[in-house]
Order: sequence, then structure tokens, then C-alpha cells
Amino acid sequence: MSKYNVEEAANIAIRTLQVGISTERNFVTEAHRFHDKLYSWDVILGHLYKITHGNKKHFHKLLDKIVGELMEIRDTIESYEADEIHIIQKESVGASKKQWKIVKKLEGKEVQLEKTELIELHSMFNELFNLMSEHRVIKALQKDFATKKEIEEYEKAEHYYLSQIFRFVRAYEKILSKMI
Repeated sequence: MSKYNVEEAANIAIRTLQVGISTERNFVTEAHRFHDKLYSWDVILGHLYKITHGNKKHFHKLLDKIVGELMEIRDTIESYEADEIHIIQKESVGASKKQWKIVKKLEGKEVQLEKTELIELHSMFNELFNLMSEHRVIKALQKDFATKKEIEEYEKAEHYYLSQIFRFVRAYEKILSKMI
């Protein structure tokens, strides 16, 4: 796959992340499959690895930790023994504000996640949020880049992709905290 195709795939993945949630205001805007969001990260993170080739070992270590946390979230969701996980609108009469819930689809039936499952997911997104904090990213970059110019070049490309994932993580951390 050429550089353009990988970059375009990463941009499509970012648009997929943005469907159904507002990363600016941290709320759900429409029902969506949770799995789709988690699997679109693969392309974005793969693109980040590709464009940060070379001696960026500290940044790559940080990316490895992010991928590890993502895999842990995926494994946890798969342990819920659901065909799919969806975020859907709660049925409510007279509510002026839309409310949402996370459900498991099991053999065609929707079952709401248990409170312990919501707490577990929230905790995992909170850990990932803390891992991806700007402080940790800057610290890794300062160890990898020799000059301010290199850091500025990073900010033009890599920062965009990492910040999109960070915004998604922050939004879901907030969304899940409201559901608990």
C-alpha cells in the first residue's frame, strides 16, 4: 500500500471514529456499534508507526502501550460474550435530552451492560486517557527528537492522528462516567 493509501485509510478511520459521538462535547449523537470504533484504531495506529519510523523508540514504546491498552479493552468487551456491543438511545417519555445506554446484542436480543461492566470499561478508558496525556507524549517526543524543528514537524502530522484518538478516548471516558 502506498503512503497516500495508508494516509487516506487513516483519515477514513478518523471519520469513522467521529460518527455517532461528539468528541468536542463528549456525548453520543447517534446510535452506533462500539466495535467499529475500537477497530478503526488499527489503521490510525498503523499509520502512526509507519510515519514515525526510525529512532523514535520512546514514542514507539508509548504507541505500544496504547495498543496494549486497546487490546485489553477489546478483550474485555469480547469477554462479555456478546455478538456485538451497541450504544443506543434509551426509550424515555418526555425527556428533553437524549439519553443513551450500552447494550450487548445476544442472539438478536438487546441486554444492557451490567453496572460492573460499565465501571470496568470506564476504568479502562480512564487508564488509556491518562496514558495518552499530553505530558507523556511530549516527554516521549523530547527523548526522541533532537531539535525543536523535528518536534514541530511531528506536530504537523503525527500529532493530528494521536490527538484524534485521544479525543475519542476522552469522549468515551466521559460518556461512560455518565452511564455509571
